[in-house]
Amino acid sequence: MNRRRRNGEMEPNMVAIVENWAVVTGRITGLEDSAGLPEFAAVSLEVEEVEPVGGYPNLVHVDPGSGLTVFVRRELTRRLGMRTGDRVSIRTRRGGQNRFYAHPDGIAVLD
Repeated sequence: MNRRRRNGEMEPNMVAIVENWAVVTGRITGLEDSAGLPEFAAVSLEVEEVEPVGGYPNLVHVDPGSGLTVFVRRELTRRLGMRTGDRVSIRTRRGGQNRFYAHPDGIAVLD
């Protein structure tokens, strides 16, 4: 709900940003350019496991077998040779209601 300022104008609701991380392990089911985020690739995963990262809340609530799209810097997908079918581990944070982003130092191609 919006709040009214002293001058009578409405003030939009503010949402607190919480530093959050989880390690998502899964198989890549799709790898596409990201519309609206040109420096990122949209990496679609079939999730196998989500593990918390110590000291941070886990805001990645996805069940095994579910799909999840994680935005990964395009140059990292190229450098790591990420391809559809690869099994990966990605340190992931929720960056909005339905936006998930990879930590650039937390990505591994497992097989």
